[in-house]
Amino acid sequence: MLDIAIAVDRVTAIQWPVAYKLRNRARYAALTLMVALCLAAFDVAFIWFTTEVQPNPGCPGGGCFMSDIYLNYSGYSDMSIDSVGLVITALLLISLILFKRRSGAAGNQDKTFKRANRTAVSVLLCSSITLLLPGALQGVGSTFGFSAIQKFGPSVAFGMVLNAAANPFIYGYGHTDIYRALRKLLNKNTIVEDIPRQIMSTTAQS
Repeated sequence: MLDIAIAVDRVTAIQWPVAYKLRNRARYAALTLMVALCLAAFDVAFIWFTTEVQPNPGCPGGGCFMSDIYLNYSGYSDMSIDSVGLVITALLLISLILFKRRSGAAGNQDKTFKRANRTAVSVLLCSSITLLLPGALQGVGSTFGFSAIQKFGPSVAFGMVLNAAANPFIYGYGHTDIYRALRKLLNKNTIVEDIPRQIMSTTAQS
């Protein structure tokens, strides 16, 4: 859900810049987070009331312990949401290619806008590889009766961990404010480390 919101935000900024400037972006972010939390709460409640955990030896995925009702719901919802995320990510990449051609012919791009697009594309590509694609395949398999949980369940879990570990580095490099804060922090540490060295070299010379 959050990946879709990021992709929609960047597509709007590229295709309709005037409307993007007039829109309250803080309200958009808060509304997106609220919708995502509501969907997560609904999933938890649905699992709680429909699933009685039973042992299932030899099945490595989390879906092995879910009820058939929840698996059907999860299959349809994952297939729908992940497919929409992949399509919007592809639209964003196409929009960026076309925008780069237009801006290259007309003049240079704003650095902040360029960095924001680069960050969004990096996050979305990482999420597409680690979350959306495995989730969509698992959703298709669950919907049509394949043993997708045993095949894709571990990869989905590993993708969630990998995505959570990669996103902080992507945001740290791509987000302007975070990048500047990290640069200042590293520069301060370098200055603090250099002071004892300068004192020791001065003492040795004297």
